[in-house]
Amino acid sequence: MHGIVENSLDGLNSSLFSKDQSRNAGIIGMLNGEIVCDKISVLDKSSEWESKQGVTFICRGGIPPEIGDFDGYVAVGWRKEPSDIAVIKTRINLASSEMSQ
Repeated sequence: MHGIVENSLDGLNSSLFSKDQSRNAGIIGMLNGEIVCDKISVLDKSSEWESKQGVTFICRGGIPPEIGDFDGYVAVGWRKEPSDIAVIKTRINLASSEMSQ
């Protein structure tokens, strides 16, 4: 999917918290400055679209990455779980820092 812009989700509104406790735990993790990685759960239109693209594993990080400051988040997905999650988390943290400047 590198280099492709997907417009079907443009204008979509979504609440941060829901009835799904695992999603809520992920949001709280990002609010605490963590990069949250897990198997994808199809809960809404965006995760449904990701699943249709073959994504089975996703990592999310808050923008900006600082604790308690949250303007949004960056999500990166894979067809299978990456072997080195620590490197992935570092790269997402760097990217979210750059996006918040």
